[in-house]
Amino acid sequence: VTAKFKHRVLIEDFTGAWCGWCPRVSHAIELLKETPEVDSYVFGAIHNGDAMTVNGTSGLPTTLWNKFEIASNQRGYPFAAINRITEWKSPEPNNLKQAKDLIQTAGVPVGIKIASTLTPTGGTINFSLKLGATYSAGLKYVCYVIENDVVKTNNPQQNYSDYYGGVDVIPDFVHNDVFLKSTGPVAGTTITAEQTKSGAEINFNQTIAYASHTGSINNIEVIVMALNDKGDVVNVRKAKANTTADYEKM
Repeated sequence: VTAKFKHRVLIEDFTGAWCGWCPRVSHAIELLKETPEVDSYVFGAIHNGDAMTVNGTSGLPTTLWNKFEIASNQRGYPFAAINRITEWKSPEPNNLKQAKDLIQTAGVPVGIKIASTLTPTGGTINFSLKLGATYSAGLKYVCYVIENDVVKTNNPQQNYSDYYGGVDVIPDFVHNDVFLKSTGPVAGTTITAEQTKSGAEINFNQTIAYASHTGSINNIEVIVMALNDKGDVVNVRKAKANTTADYEKM
């Protein structure tokens, strides 16, 4: 019998304070956070061209646009990806079901465990993958840190949408799930097929340095995802800084 673990869906929001239509995706994410399935979603907001931009992330949208075979004249922001498998269709607030439909309620054969010792400037992340099936082509992992409750009054959010009162500029816009840093390439680090046999537990101990926007460790969270050889997210997990999230066997 294949061991199964609770499955979560990753939604990555490629965004920027300059992007006037991007609050539409922010609003859609807020709507998902109000649904009964909220515990089955993990969110990351990867900024470009604003005060929350991090080096080394700008290639990921292009990688995904290519993967999703999106025509060059259709590429731009806002852009949100679900499990790195598909684009979240616009208008996203009307397409919450697209994310819900990807939740595998029976579970998946990859469990994720996370522990960390972090401050507002970095620290150590320990995470493990436990496999209930063999991945003969290997897997990849990505580990990154995000921050909530980020406000950048000197870099106000532009807004062309009708959301957030329909105002054109939002200086006190609250940015959540803001990508701070990954421990390796955001596209993933390969785990070889020798390591990805059924029953295996693969352990990682990684150091990370980043600059918190708020200075509060309470706003910092860790995301770990496992991807297959095609770069599709098989499972994803989130844990608050300095807490332990153990395996969730079904």
